[in-house]
Amino acid sequence: MPAPWLRRFWWRPLVPTILASSVVSTAGMAVETLQGHRCLRLPAARPAGKPPLVVLGGTAQTVHSWVGHVQALSRDRDLLILELRGQGPKNPALPPLDVSLPAQAADVAAVLESPDLGWRQEGPVDLVGFSFGARVALAVAAAHPGIVRRCVLTSVAADRGPVGRLVLKQWEAILGRQESRDSLEAFAWASILNTHAPDFLARNEPRVSGWVSLVAEGNTREGLLAILEQTHVEDPDHPDHALRHAAHVRKAGSVQGAVICGGKDIVCNVATAGQLAETAGWWAQQPADPNQHQAGAHDSQSRTMATPPPPPAAIVFPQCGHAVPLEDPTRWRKAVLEFLDEGTLPPPPSGGGSPEVPKQ
Repeated sequence: MPAPWLRRFWWRPLVPTILASSVVSTAGMAVETLQGHRCLRLPAARPAGKPPLVVLGGTAQTVHSWVGHVQALSRDRDLLILELRGQGPKNPALPPLDVSLPAQAADVAAVLESPDLGWRQEGPVDLVGFSFGARVALAVAAAHPGIVRRCVLTSVAADRGPVGRLVLKQWEAILGRQESRDSLEAFAWASILNTHAPDFLARNEPRVSGWVSLVAEGNTREGLLAILEQTHVEDPDHPDHALRHAAHVRKAGSVQGAVICGGKDIVCNVATAGQLAETAGWWAQQPADPNQHQAGAHDSQSRTMATPPPPPAAIVFPQCGHAVPLEDPTRWRKAVLEFLDEGTLPPPPSGGGSPEVPKQ
């Protein structure tokens, strides 16, 4: 059951969360275990018959990272925030070495089918993934399309780009040190500085050292290093590359989705966000003929004569870095919930810091 303060103070402004930290207390929220995974589970405050929502966080995040979002995300739908293999404290219930995307996808499917969760009768769920969690969400949609209705991926694209690849090498080098606490703190500093826009960091300078401590205390060196080594696939021909998973999603044809990225993200190549959505068959408006834009559906002449496809279902928050849900939480939630409710992304609002459709 949700904590009493969630119902008593439902009107209070939502508080953004930063990596593995939140200024919202979790003292009244029970962390459960499902199929060996730590999770936070909240029933809808005002049930509206909507599919349950599952949130999968980024590499250095734990279930506590999302406490500032739970009020909005669970207003009219059941919510599950799930900790994945490699995230959070040491978990003896899960195999310590296999954190691969197939293993993660199988874990999520097992949790959703678990009698302890009790969602079997609810039908397909909605998935929201951030960064590493977005790649896991895409893997789930590819391997188990029957259990996913709609999917929103944040801070993942078709390609990481050269700077993003260098950032990951830096993180792996830091975590490769044997001094566990020292390497975790160094990783936390590097990851926070790499994943947030400069303006956001400048506004929050006094708080950064506290976030570093929370990241280091909430995770293990072995778990984070395993995630970096086993789940960041750069070869587009590898079966676990994001484009391969997206192609499987498109072939199944049953999962609707959207991609959200930050315009100042250096960890993934935001210019290829639209490519990922297009490969998955996710369009801003559904084509009149669903097969019209299927890859390989027509020869070159018919493709030339066909009506141009609508833009892919992808938007960019230009003032944000990699951590879009943390830097612009209100607008991010609005975009996510509008897509989950309506199947469409919001139009680009005017003004600085607003999302815009990426140029193709």
